[in-house]
Amino acid sequence: MSYDLKAAVGWITALAVVISIFSYALSLIVSVVVVTTTQLGSQLLTMSGQLYIEAFLLIFLAPVEANVLILVVIPLIVFVLSFVKAGTANGGFRSGLRILTSGRTPQILPNWLAVMPLVASSLLVIVLLLSLLQALFSVSTGSLGTTDPAVLFPSLALAPIAEEVGFRISVLGLVAGVLVAVKFGDTIAHGAKVTNLSELGIFFSAFISPGYAKERAGLPSIRTSGLKGISISEWIFLFLTAIVFGAYHVLGGAGWGPGKFLTTALTGFALGLVYLAYGAYADILLHWFFDLNFYAFSVYPSFNGVFAIFGDLATLGAVALGVWGIIVGIYWYANRKPSPIIYPTI
Repeated sequence: MSYDLKAAVGWITALAVVISIFSYALSLIVSVVVVTTTQLGSQLLTMSGQLYIEAFLLIFLAPVEANVLILVVIPLIVFVLSFVKAGTANGGFRSGLRILTSGRTPQILPNWLAVMPLVASSLLVIVLLLSLLQALFSVSTGSLGTTDPAVLFPSLALAPIAEEVGFRISVLGLVAGVLVAVKFGDTIAHGAKVTNLSELGIFFSAFISPGYAKERAGLPSIRTSGLKGISISEWIFLFLTAIVFGAYHVLGGAGWGPGKFLTTALTGFALGLVYLAYGAYADILLHWFFDLNFYAFSVYPSFNGVFAIFGDLATLGAVALGVWGIIVGIYWYANRKPSPIIYPTI
């Protein structure tokens, strides 16, 4: 592939990413407008429900009820803050776009906001293809058991946070925290001085950003070592959480069929990898992409349903970008530079 063609591919990819980010921002704005100005928002204000807490692959029923509108507003705030973090981390969004426009294979972990559209859309295409393939063998994916916006909108707003806490942050974050604690224990055993407050802070930071915590403890991470930065224990729990995540959707009584297990387990595995690589903000946004992102357009009633049409176009655009993202991903993988070989000193 010539340099000019590389640059053309890079610029096309970057332009598609910018358009996707615009649609994400519009989806967030529409979500806020829905809960603040529409009849659905007024309806949510009058509703309350039992609070469920997800953690360590379990669901706990809290002994309190909460206002549904508040339970929607809080996730929307988290999504906005996560997008701000995504735009500024790992060198910032502009540096991520520069990597894309170069057309070259990224040699460092790029900014998440710059690559999220490619990752999310590619994963969407793979999930759709798996669903179609399973349907050929009469394995039904099923569908949610309700179409009521007063039920679906809060559920789809809460799921990206509640499920990420329950399946990734509390589990994989704890595994990373234990690795950090063991590393500090080994360091102390060899006579190094480590302040208790510093240890404690890094341990708890593992739940927000496992890669950062591991690096602070002197352990390899995905950012520094690629997939070699994932420990054996993290790989084990990465697969375990993905399997339980898939089973949870099939057995949870929401209406999904057995075909949902494979697609959701695959998505859960991808969410876990993103969490280990970037942190909690990134996998929450990736989960948001699949849950509330497209649905928000369909429940906004103004302008004679124009936003519902835009949501359909955004979905088609995401599928097109997913196909393109898979092609670009294969090209990046085929042209990756081999890791340098470090020979041990004698």
